[in-house]
Amino acid sequence: MLALLLIILICIVVLWIYKNVFFPRKYKDIVEQASSIYNVDPNLIYSIIKQESKFNKDALSKSGAKGLMQIMDATAQDMVKNVANIDGNNYDIYDPYTNIFLGTKYVSYLINHFDGNYYLAITAYNAGMGNIKSWLDKPYNEYTTYFDVYDCIEYTETKNYLTSVIYNYDYYTKLY
Repeated sequence: MLALLLIILICIVVLWIYKNVFFPRKYKDIVEQASSIYNVDPNLIYSIIKQESKFNKDALSKSGAKGLMQIMDATAQDMVKNVANIDGNNYDIYDPYTNIFLGTKYVSYLINHFDGNYYLAITAYNAGMGNIKSWLDKPYNEYTTYFDVYDCIEYTETKNYLTSVIYNYDYYTKLY
């Protein structure tokens, strides 16, 4: 009986570590609100944030992407026009609320553009829509699996990105 209790306790601790250390849901209220408004699975947003910035709100990439979701200035300017609760003339891209709302709006836009295909949307989030379109040789709805999309990607960084986000997404979905 003691051995069983010890095993249960170890499982609880391991689960707590996975949820709070490896796959946290920081900024939960903001992610849940933005995901609800833009009809995006919050686990996908957590997965992208984890991959993009590891939840560092002050992250800045070599290419100039900023904040939690690593938003480029041009993308922010395009998205802010369609986000009613952010002042389009005066916003801070590093602010978690602003960054998550703009990033989630962009993810929603990509998912809709690629006919609901998460794999193509994730790939475009990293490499840009122009690159994705130039790599594809058939209609979006024919890329039904991870491997269909992965095989088309021409950048190693983007292949790794897609793999990591899907890995994160699978864990977030299982844990939560």
